[in-house]
Amino acid sequence: MYRNIIGQAIYQIAVLITLLFFGKDLFGLDYDDSFKGFYHSIPRDPTCADVNSPACEFDPDFSQPNYGKLAHYTIIFQAFVCMQIFNEINARKLKEREFNFISGFFNNPLFLLILVGTMVVQYFLVQYGGPSVRTVPLTEDQHLICIAIGAGSLIWGVIVKICPASKFGKVNIEN
Repeated sequence: MYRNIIGQAIYQIAVLITLLFFGKDLFGLDYDDSFKGFYHSIPRDPTCADVNSPACEFDPDFSQPNYGKLAHYTIIFQAFVCMQIFNEINARKLKEREFNFISGFFNNPLFLLILVGTMVVQYFLVQYGGPSVRTVPLTEDQHLICIAIGAGSLIWGVIVKICPASKFGKVNIEN
């Protein structure tokens, strides 16, 4: 179990650091690095008289200044959650030579419901959460890339299981 925890931690930290420092270039996002604010500094429609009316709601547009930074952090959030979802699948098989994470996958309908429910809730949080969760809608391609990053943890899980568990030993937490 320790091998899997350490292995997934290495994968997730490496991916998140890569996305944080190189995501702007990897996703072709354009924004000013000195931009510190979020929604309060994105201009709204100046013709809007009542800012509380539905017609004046925030309408994300990639041409808006610094929308790219919001998209960048939303991609990091989406990729992180996707990695967690796919790691749930990995966590079903913890023994040293259990490489087939699909085995028995459809035997537990509650597990499947939770997986699908988490994915649906995450999609709606990203697409429609807006200022309340500090996300902006992502494109289909960005969603698919985040899902692929998450699915990479399945491949990484197989690679980690090739490493002998004896190298990780047991961690004793005793006083």
